[in-house]
Amino acid sequence: MSTIRRTSDPPRSTSSEHIAVARRTRRGRLWRGDDLDGDERAGRRAFPARPARDHRGRRGPHSGVDARAAIAAADARARRRAGRLTAPDALVRSDDTLEPDLVLLGTWTVTYVVGPANGNGANIVIPLDRLDGRVIKPGATLDFWNAVGEVSRRTGYRRGAIIVGHRIDPDGALAGGICTVSTALFNAAARAGLPITTRTSHSGYLAKYPLGLDAAVAKGDHFRQTMAFRNDTTEPILIRTVSRPGTARVDLYGAASLGRTVEFNQPAVSHRERARDRHVTTTSLPRGQHHRVEDRSDGMSVVVTRTVRDANGHVLRRDRWVSVYRWLGGLVLDGIG
Repeated sequence: MSTIRRTSDPPRSTSSEHIAVARRTRRGRLWRGDDLDGDERAGRRAFPARPARDHRGRRGPHSGVDARAAIAAADARARRRAGRLTAPDALVRSDDTLEPDLVLLGTWTVTYVVGPANGNGANIVIPLDRLDGRVIKPGATLDFWNAVGEVSRRTGYRRGAIIVGHRIDPDGALAGGICTVSTALFNAAARAGLPITTRTSHSGYLAKYPLGLDAAVAKGDHFRQTMAFRNDTTEPILIRTVSRPGTARVDLYGAASLGRTVEFNQPAVSHRERARDRHVTTTSLPRGQHHRVEDRSDGMSVVVTRTVRDANGHVLRRDRWVSVYRWLGGLVLDGIG
């Protein structure tokens, strides 16, 4: 069982199930973990956190005015950006220090390959920019589609890949690849211990996501599939995002630590169905040579259970997320040249 706990040392990442959350150290500083597989661990740094009150209601060493003012300022910046049309290349940000006056509640990073499958990155960069600076008020629910706003060619989106049947259509729909952002947001909220109100898995498993913890979104004529979570705390929650080519990160910040412990069980896999390859002959390769163009992915059912406890160890909620993946066939080129 993988567990999020406060500790005096930053965690060591051992797999793609690495959980990156804010942790208090004995010296009163905050560690920010920001990697999926540990490849950014060298860039992690500590910075002072200034909570208004901790989870027991005690006032910290700094005034809470700073934290709430930081959230209000970020909200104002987001409002000024609303409706602005910007070329996708201009939206790429690589901020390392985001909100030093706040406490990091949960974070997740998804790595991806920039290419036609995600509109050369536009279908990931644009929604990350729309989410950045958004504030979720106490008791409010954030709906992914409502939060990212208009999705159209006018707002910069391009065609990208989607899953169709047992294969991936590389040019299947406008905004294909946007699920990279919804999955990062879902995992950040899940690791913060927030209640997830809506989540659906992809119809086929994609290896860039943690097994059983992806969040697929889609919409079309008379169809809408979203991801949503609720702020069940008494303080606003600030969303900040980081976008680098091939990296999408979502951070959730609050004025004070929630004092929650979040546990995920190991994914329980059943009903596995072996994936199959599709072979296509080509004269571009010498006879007898083979080149894999698309990876294959087995079909399976996956169950992940999350348990959230408060500072006293009492269970706040227990979630059971079921994902049913169909097998996705790979594509192999067979040379006959």
